[in-house]
Amino acid sequence: MTEKGAEQQAKVERRSAMRDVANIGAGILLFVLGLVAGFPLATSGTGYIADNLGQIFSVVLTLLIVFLFIAAVIFIFRRQIWESLFRRGEIEIERFALPLADVARYAARQQVEQATDAARNLAELVLARYAWVATRRWMVATITAFIAAIAALAGSALLFQQNQLLREQTARLSEQNEMIEYQIELGEAARSASILPEILDIGAELGRESETAALLDDGSISTQALSQSLQARIVAATNAARPYRYLRSPLTDLDPELTSIVALLRREDLPGAAYVAGQLAEQGIDKNNVLMGGSGALTDRPVSPERGQILALLYQLRVFDTQWLTGLGADFSYAEVRVPIFGLMSLRHANLRFADFSRIAINQVDFGAANLEEARFVRAEIVRSKFAAVPANDSSGPFTGPPDLIWPTPISGADFQRARIIETSFAGANGLAINFDDALLHEVDFTGAGLGGSTFRNAVFGTVGFTGADVMSVDFTGAVVFDPAFLTNLAANAAPETFNAAEFELVPLTDEERDMHPLNIEYFRLGDLATQPAFRVIKTSLGGSSGQ
Repeated sequence: MTEKGAEQQAKVERRSAMRDVANIGAGILLFVLGLVAGFPLATSGTGYIADNLGQIFSVVLTLLIVFLFIAAVIFIFRRQIWESLFRRGEIEIERFALPLADVARYAARQQVEQATDAARNLAELVLARYAWVATRRWMVATITAFIAAIAALAGSALLFQQNQLLREQTARLSEQNEMIEYQIELGEAARSASILPEILDIGAELGRESETAALLDDGSISTQALSQSLQARIVAATNAARPYRYLRSPLTDLDPELTSIVALLRREDLPGAAYVAGQLAEQGIDKNNVLMGGSGALTDRPVSPERGQILALLYQLRVFDTQWLTGLGADFSYAEVRVPIFGLMSLRHANLRFADFSRIAINQVDFGAANLEEARFVRAEIVRSKFAAVPANDSSGPFTGPPDLIWPTPISGADFQRARIIETSFAGANGLAINFDDALLHEVDFTGAGLGGSTFRNAVFGTVGFTGADVMSVDFTGAVVFDPAFLTNLAANAAPETFNAAEFELVPLTDEERDMHPLNIEYFRLGDLATQPAFRVIKTSLGGSSGQ
């Protein structure tokens, strides 16, 4: 009885082990399916699934084929397998009758040992039958799950493919819309460029009249000395030329110091190539575009090169004063001026809203009372010029008036970023949110100017006057100054209650920081100040607490 009990215990353990192996196998299968389907989706997203759905489908189909092979082996060799596990190779349900009858017969005869053997045979048959039924159910369920997974993957493949095609279609529609926008803008550019022959004719007539016109003391020609027909043609041309966007190479707007070293992009083995590529990336320019010569892109806002050409003609033919033309209705708004040097002009009262004077040298130009809202002077060289308000009794033509009438210079939103401004007056100019970031200012006068909300971040101040200026909410963060009392003097001289010195503090600038400053090579323009200790303006924790 002891040996039979041990044998029965061993069979129970084998059956338990078989069930554990089956459960582990099912768990491993589910884990593999989850890994194949879930891991790429979780780590790489739907795009990876859409691109590699064929490989995933192949993996799942391969697992199904492998499982079908295992199931076929189990089905073919099931008798041998069950005989090794339960000593029973036949597991038909009809075979239960004989051992069941033996159990009843031996029990009736009270033959315990024979009844026990018969019961053991019956249990072996029952367990073998149950194991086979459970195995079949497991195989059928697994095959069904594989088929369902393949069907689901097939449906998902179609959905992923559809989504991919929709994304491509959306991208192409966006490209098509962009091309349509380009077409519309370039059509307007072509229409506006058709006025160029008229501008050339105006230039030729200006040349003819300038040869016989009387010269003023400064060698210029008075606008009133021009014939009325020519004046009317100039005014009409400025109004006929409309602003538009056109294709402009990004290389045109490269910083001069960057342009000189952009050739290093061809030497990727040199450290300088990485620096140039980084600088281009900061300006939103693709280095490959530079290497290929720079494909054009639409300008970021409308401009009028034709109006800029008219201004250039007037300058080149020494018609320096435009007040009379402005009074007659000349419109120079959106003008894009691209002459290298633009000087000696009087643009008083001119309409220069959204005009662009970026990257040119401006010398002795009077912008007094001109409308300069949103005008650009990015990286411009501005020397001995005026943006100051103009008394009416100092104006000419229709702008004359009593002495107490002051024409201010509207300058809201003007952009002087990275400009070099020397010996220039903004006295009485009136604007909001003017951009002087990274600019160099020396001998600049902001007396009585309205500068609310403007920024001077990282600017370099030489001698700058803010007497009576409205500096409400002006940001000086990062600015470099040479006066240790800069903040105190600014609070004392600016318009009352517009500057709180407690919002900022001065921190000495080290020699290393000074040498690394982007404007360090421009310090020579500051005269004796360049040799004095420098300080950086830092915003304190009180910044913004005053509501200014």
